[in-house]
Amino acid sequence: MARFYTTGEAAQATSLHRNTLLRAARKGLLKTFKTPGGHFRIHEDALAEFISLDAAGAAPPPTPFSVNPGKKGEVAAGRRKIFRVLIVEDNEPFAALVQKQLEMAGLPARVAHTAYDAGYQMADFRPDLVLLDIKLPDGDGEELLQKIRNKDKYWSLKVVVVSAYLDDAREERLHALGVDRLIAKPCTLKQLRNTVLGLLGLPTTSRGDTTRRFRVRTQKPTGAACHQFLAPARGAEPPPVPAK
Repeated sequence: MARFYTTGEAAQATSLHRNTLLRAARKGLLKTFKTPGGHFRIHEDALAEFISLDAAGAAPPPTPFSVNPGKKGEVAAGRRKIFRVLIVEDNEPFAALVQKQLEMAGLPARVAHTAYDAGYQMADFRPDLVLLDIKLPDGDGEELLQKIRNKDKYWSLKVVVVSAYLDDAREERLHALGVDRLIAKPCTLKQLRNTVLGLLGLPTTSRGDTTRRFRVRTQKPTGAACHQFLAPARGAEPPPVPAK
């Protein structure tokens, strides 16, 4: 069933300021409709389209990406492996928008709102990359990451932790567990999408970065819209897992 957002809900889900969304709606950049009381409502597809616009107004490629195994990193449409992404996130509006962003970029994506559901989706969906939140209703993202790295069949799986609860101690633990990227919330959807595409060896969108076009709401004392930390590259062997 389609979802409609208030401007406040859309601002919270996208980390854009509410006034930015209102200005975009009044200028016709964001498709909305008004309730009888004069309030804006935003369809989830319209919000995803607005976030994904680049400077030229072009949409991301709709064809799923795969890699030609004969040449490392060469992109080919419709050949062999299709990259899949699992989004483990309890914020349902944010997770839905991230899913649409990835699907618009040609990447099949599923959402798990709990650690239990994530375990099921790992076996059923068999993702190539996981976007992992730390705070989950029924568990901790660190524990889930450790379980993933303890299984030999998942050691090459790409994992990106996206959380508002990152500090030096937690970052050190996550690096030790073999995380590929750390992204601090709030961040833009385009940055998330480009991080995923980059880790999978696919071309990223370089034009029309939303951080230049829109005012991004940040949380004190954070001064930047999004911080990324590159984890040490892993070798051919699985990364060591600290003893409990």
